[in-house]
Amino acid sequence: MIAKELWLKTVAAITLPIEADEKNAIAFAWVEFLTQLNRTEIVTDKKEIHVDENFWQQGIARINQHEPIQYITGEAYFYGLRFFVDHHVLIPRPETELLVDIVLAYAKNKNEIKIVDACTGSGCIGISIQKKSPTSNVYLTDISAEALAIAQKNAGELKVNLTILQSDLINEKLPFSQIDVLVSNPPYVRLQEKASMLENVVKYEPHLALFVPDNDALIFYKALAQQGQNLLTNGGLLAVEINEALADEICQLFALHQYTTIAIHKDYSGKNRIVTAIK
Repeated sequence: MIAKELWLKTVAAITLPIEADEKNAIAFAWVEFLTQLNRTEIVTDKKEIHVDENFWQQGIARINQHEPIQYITGEAYFYGLRFFVDHHVLIPRPETELLVDIVLAYAKNKNEIKIVDACTGSGCIGISIQKKSPTSNVYLTDISAEALAIAQKNAGELKVNLTILQSDLINEKLPFSQIDVLVSNPPYVRLQEKASMLENVVKYEPHLALFVPDNDALIFYKALAQQGQNLLTNGGLLAVEINEALADEICQLFALHQYTTIAIHKDYSGKNRIVTAIK
């Protein structure tokens, strides 16, 4: 069997009720993982390949149970970098790359600035910033020890030197002072929105990193606003990913906490995705 034949076999074996493009992408990801070939090579390479049939079938079974392919392969790509992921962390999303872009633009031409990535999960935001801005001093924090172990692994694999520590953003003062950037992609999905979410997200991704109470949907943004006022230098940047439905409320919250230059940034789909503010 050649790689293209395996890919076609994989596409045919996926029974999820999804669009053809998505099915093709999942099949490519699974075959790429199994063969270590890229998409072009899968389509064009004529060499015989040998793949463990039972292992391939196990993957197909997990795919057809709606398990995200990133958890099956243990890897996800973000900002051009490969990150290890498992069920203890959210799968990095392409739209979150805008948050990295914004922080890097702020950090440009500034040496040795201090950046804290709160609710870091896999570490994809902070590690990407450190990789692209090596003179910055980046700190990763999360309440989950399991998530921080994954962030530590990713930092090691990507050869970045940063500090990782466990901290409860809601109930503890972050152990920093005089930071230049506080960046976060915190939990922001209201429980009332759960019913409309995709099964692969609700069933497999960590609820600790996803959901907030309906009656206190801004709980993490309140904490970030307060922590930022305590920790940021004057002119420091607060940059957060948001629930698009709550953009105006988050802006009002930041204004109440005396931030200025508050702005909403849309992602490539035109959705409200990031809010930034200056202390």
